[in-house]
Amino acid sequence: MMKETSSMMYRSSQEMLASSLAGHQNRMGSSDYTSYKHSTYMRGQQEWVTSVEGGTVVTTDHWGLSVGGKTLVQGPPFNYYNFQDEKYGLIPLDSSREVFDAVKGK
Repeated sequence: MMKETSSMMYRSSQEMLASSLAGHQNRMGSSDYTSYKHSTYMRGQQEWVTSVEGGTVVTTDHWGLSVGGKTLVQGPPFNYYNFQDEKYGLIPLDSSREVFDAVKGK
């Protein structure tokens, strides 16, 4: 009876540990997401991902549109304030945590 009770207590403690770890990882993921949203907003940037599988990340900022740090287009139509993503089929990276996690590999 003691072995059975000990075994049940061990399984229960392992389940609680796994649950606690999963909760912690979820909170850390939420923290990463909100930190990302805040920092890109403060810098005046927006990252977009193309809607195709394995899409490319495109960044808009005060100067224009860039991919991988290389500016492709400059000017007001492509800056952070005026860019119209729907014309180009892009999805905002911070539109949801699921999109953010999929792109950033979390």
